[in-house]
Amino acid sequence: SCLQGWATEGEGTTGGKGGPIHLVSNADEFAKALIEKSPKSIHIAGEIKLTKPARIDSDSTIIGVGPGAKIIGGGLQLRRVCNIIIQNLVITEAPDAISVEESHHVWIDHCDLSRCRDGLVDIKRGSDFVTVSWNRFHDHHKTSLLGHSDKPAIGEIDRRRLRV
Repeated sequence: SCLQGWATEGEGTTGGKGGPIHLVSNADEFAKALIEKSPKSIHIAGEIKLTKPARIDSDSTIIGVGPGAKIIGGGLQLRRVCNIIIQNLVITEAPDAISVEESHHVWIDHCDLSRCRDGLVDIKRGSDFVTVSWNRFHDHHKTSLLGHSDKPAIGEIDRRRLRV
């Protein structure tokens, strides 16, 4: 896929380009790869079952390889990070499939998101320069949240941001 949209602004979004590639196929390998220094790319093969959200560091790519690349439970949490690519994953049965807070230059592409307790993709709290492309949202009642609050004092963090 070719990156388009807001995530191309400025220097763009390159994820873990230039860093090591970690091929993981279970939750322990995934957790170990997540704590490695960035930049890094984590390639998920098979099904990974998480009990809590996985925090993603800046300058990271999380990509599914093969048709069975799936995260069940937990989901992915991006908080106060930048330069993230999430691609080719099935994410299901999590609190939020992907939560993006106070982050920028994020690309979420070709993911299949379903059956989570809250949102499938929530982009909030001043996040900016985010592209969400070619994803499938299904079997869910709260697809996506964009923004944080309509209350002036709280909503100020979103002013002139949320370019999604």
